[in-house]
Amino acid sequence: MLSEQRVRMLNEEMSKLRDHLSNTEKHLNDMRKALDREMNDKIEKRHAAERKAATDKQMAMVKQMHIDQLMTEIAEKNATLEKMGTLLDASAKSKKQEADKSVREVDLLRKQLREERKLKKSAIHKVDDLMAQLYEFETAYSFAQGK
Repeated sequence: MLSEQRVRMLNEEMSKLRDHLSNTEKHLNDMRKALDREMNDKIEKRHAAERKAATDKQMAMVKQMHIDQLMTEIAEKNATLEKMGTLLDASAKSKKQEADKSVREVDLLRKQLREERKLKKSAIHKVDDLMAQLYEFETAYSFAQGK
C-alpha cells in the first residue's frame, strides 16, 4: 500500500516536472520569437540610419552610437538566451535522471513486494504444516487416552 502511494507520488512528481519542462520550452520559444522580431526591427532601424548618414555626418554618428548600443543589447540577450538553453539542457538531463531513478525505485519496490509475498506464502505453509502435525498429535494422544 505504501509502495503504491510512493509510485503515485513519483508519477505525480514526474508529471509536474514534465509540465515545468514544457512551460520552460514554451517560454524559450516565445523569447526566441520576440528576439527575432526585435532583431528585425533593429536591423530595419539601422538601415534607415545608414541612409540618413549619407546626408548628415553628425546624425550618422549619433545613430551609429544608438546602433552599437542596440547590438550590445542583442549580444547580451543572445548570451542570456544561450545560458537559458544550457539551463534547459541541464534541467532536461536532471529530469531524465530523476525519472530513471524513479523507475529503478519502482522496480526495487516491486522486487521487495514479490519477496514479501513469497515469505508470507512460506510462513502460511509452515503454519499449515504445524497445524496438521498438532492435529495428528492430538488425535494420537486422544486415541491413546481412550485405550
